[in-house]
Amino acid sequence: MKDFSSISPLNDKIVHSFDFHKDSKIKLKIKQSVLAQKKWKNYSLEKRIEILTKLKSILKDNKNKYAFTMAEEMGKPISQGISEIEKCLLLLDYYKNNIAKLINQNISNTSLNKKIVLRPLGVILGIMPWNFPFWQVFRFIIPTLLSGNTVLLKHSLNVQKCALHIEEMFLELGLNADIYQNLRLSDTKTAKLIKHKSVSAVSFTGGSKAGSIVAKKAGAHLKKVLLELGGSDPLIIFPDANIKSAIKSCISGRLLNAGQSCISIKRIIVTINLYDSFIKNIVSILRKKKWGILLKVLI
Repeated sequence: MKDFSSISPLNDKIVHSFDFHKDSKIKLKIKQSVLAQKKWKNYSLEKRIEILTKLKSILKDNKNKYAFTMAEEMGKPISQGISEIEKCLLLLDYYKNNIAKLINQNISNTSLNKKIVLRPLGVILGIMPWNFPFWQVFRFIIPTLLSGNTVLLKHSLNVQKCALHIEEMFLELGLNADIYQNLRLSDTKTAKLIKHKSVSAVSFTGGSKAGSIVAKKAGAHLKKVLLELGGSDPLIIFPDANIKSAIKSCISGRLLNAGQSCISIKRIIVTINLYDSFIKNIVSILRKKKWGILLKVLI
């Protein structure tokens, strides 16, 4: 019997099962991350870029496989999973072209020239959500690694196959694999890891309740913490709006990524004179939407 499983939202069947990492394995991964960071921080920025841009070919060669795993584990339509991988490719290009000026910025808004120098912090713990299982990880790890840090990643438990795919990418990098370590942890073990002396900072993306707990634990140990939490985003339809266009925006804004997005529309506010027409038309369109086609065979 495994400790936890990924359950398909399509049919509620178990698609993958895993065990939490044992304490001995966790200690080993932390040690490997610390040792890797001591070497990694001394690589030139150009060398780090060279190594990490090798991820591009891996992403390109496997984007259909990754999209299928996302569909299985969290319900993302395959076409949107492919788009997510392509977005990760764009991110790699962005940092390849811009990381140097982002790390070293000249600020001349006073009579004195000031230079911001970003130095590596050490080992960074990332706690990532399941709704964009590749994008959320990449937008965290790429600038973190390029800045000379190493990463311990605690991914959401229901997308652990996606987490393994990412770990496999770094194994393909060979000697630099230890700059990224995937950890399968319970909430209790995650809380302990936040306090660990080898963890220099924490990046968390998820719900506000969990974020407040992470911030409290990190703050108690004077650790830097970065939070990206949920929202309550309204869409407001004014009297002069094009009702058909507004309804289209409502539907795409709510159903994107199977409805699982921090910036998806949570509330719709419509004026009373448009209310009846809005309800009639949006219900008519939504009734035509298909459910359960996310695993359609790739063509």
